Amino acid sequence: SASSLEQWVSQTFADRVWVDVAIERLSLPGVVPGWANVALELTDERWVFDVTGERIQGEVSLPARAQSRQAVLVDLEHLYLLTSEAQTEDAPVAPPNLSDPREATPLTLLVESLFWGDLALGATRVETHLANEGLEIELIDIDGPDLRLQARGRWVNIADGTPESVMTGRLSSGNFNKLIRATGYQAGLQARQATLDFDLNWPGTPLDFSLFRLEGGLDFILRGGNIPQASAGAGRLLGLVSFSALPRRLMLDFRDVFSSGFQFDGIEGRFEMRDGQATTEGIKIASPAAVITLTGTTDMIARSYDQSVLVEPGLGSTLPVIGGLAGGPVGAAAGLLLQSLFDRPLKGVSEARYSITGPWSEPLIELVDARIAPDTDLDSAPDNGEGDETMDDGQMEGSDRDIEQPPLEPSAAAPPPSQSP
Repeated sequence: SASSLEQWVSQTFADRVWVDVAIERLSLPGVVPGWANVALELTDERWVFDVTGERIQGEVSLPARAQSRQAVLVDLEHLYLLTSEAQTEDAPVAPPNLSDPREATPLTLLVESLFWGDLALGATRVETHLANEGLEIELIDIDGPDLRLQARGRWVNIADGTPESVMTGRLSSGNFNKLIRATGYQAGLQARQATLDFDLNWPGTPLDFSLFRLEGGLDFILRGGNIPQASAGAGRLLGLVSFSALPRRLMLDFRDVFSSGFQFDGIEGRFEMRDGQATTEGIKIASPAAVITLTGTTDMIARSYDQSVLVEPGLGSTLPVIGGLAGGPVGAAAGLLLQSLFDRPLKGVSEARYSITGPWSEPLIELVDARIAPDTDLDSAPDNGEGDETMDDGQMEGSDRDIEQPPLEPSAAAPPPSQSP
């Protein structure tokens, strides 16, 4: 047993042990393998590892008696962590580790230079201490060229006796795409700068973090980027928003506006995560061509969407649709809009509403409502005092609709729809 081994070591070597070995390929959990020289010493009832290696260098000190619950001390010059493997969209989510946090050992960690795949995370510090029901995470601080993270939290047993991790903090990165790739996900977009504020909890250990079982709030801001037309690839999508399919549909409907690609100045919003559902009251995508607002729910368990999208053109402009709006599924509103365009050649659309439903892998994006901009030709414009023409639910009575239309709030900037006589 461990206790008898400790007793034998103590009696035989008087608590003094030296081991020095060269290892051609040192493999540690979560660490990139590489050569290393390892010196091991048992002194003052602690195992002290002095490692000089390609992927890890520094000192690790462990209590010789695990029952003492003394802290593990890690002081490293550099450390290279393995990235998560890219997983397919239908890959199962591993169950959380339900180990009792009251049996955990506290950790104090200092790393001068931490690397995670292509990311240079820089100086890293983690401080934890024992709490009544587990571990209190006093501080997680990462400060480097590719990432800034400040967080605190805890890993404890909750009222029903199950372990839970809680984390609150802020993350910012000037290399958003490398960060997402390191997690094994695909975001479906590219951004220059990202900031996330989070207050989240999930079952299991702090290492069991997964979007699929989060509870809490997530605020995010992305700056300066684009959404490529190409598919997201083989990696697992973040799934919260269909950042690939929606721009492809807009490029079909309004190709004169989006033909050069979907560039954006910023994306910001908030998700509330509860019971496997991620709900947003408004994610705003600001681009030179249009402002897009998304509301609704993402089912993280079924991996499906139930969302609505409002597309509004840039200030003082409209979305030209001549030759467009025929590239994807259309409902009754879209059919009436097309008929109106044939009846009277208008300049474009002042707003369009879409629904997003179906699975992440193949979402259905359908035009469900649109507001036609008034004719800018003064000779042909009707002098009846009416504003924009709207294809609303009242005009769609008796029409066959491709899908059930979700309730939509009218835009605050648009006038109410005109009434048919």
